[in-house]
Amino acid sequence: MVSGSSLYDNDVHVVTGVIKGYLRDGLPPDKEPICTYNLYDAFIEAAQMDDWRAKMITIQDLVHSLPARHFACLKYVCEHLRRVSLQSPINKMSIRNLSIIFGPNFLKPPPAKDSIGLIMQNMQHQCSIAEILI
Repeated sequence: MVSGSSLYDNDVHVVTGVIKGYLRDGLPPDKEPICTYNLYDAFIEAAQMDDWRAKMITIQDLVHSLPARHFACLKYVCEHLRRVSLQSPINKMSIRNLSIIFGPNFLKPPPAKDSIGLIMQNMQHQCSIAEILI
């Protein structure tokens, strides 16, 4: 197999799989999701806010409270996904579609709370947060 000199010269599905795997496994060294466990409940609560302005301010504050490594990774990944979404007429990857794919990898419940029921209950909120971030 010949690989390109640039990340973008490779199969888009392989690149996407690598990014999703990295995010799913958590950021080293502590293996926490990009939006850290200790902020999970606050992000979910923010996603449920009715007041749009208050929701945006709260999410912005939460993002800026992330550890520097997590903030930098989130910023880079979201910038990349935004560029991908600009090609949605061709690739069918709208911001909404990207949020469905990446939301559960950005925001995961802490292991002590991790359950299928909670994941299903909060899936919409995870995707909503990802959509806002992208």
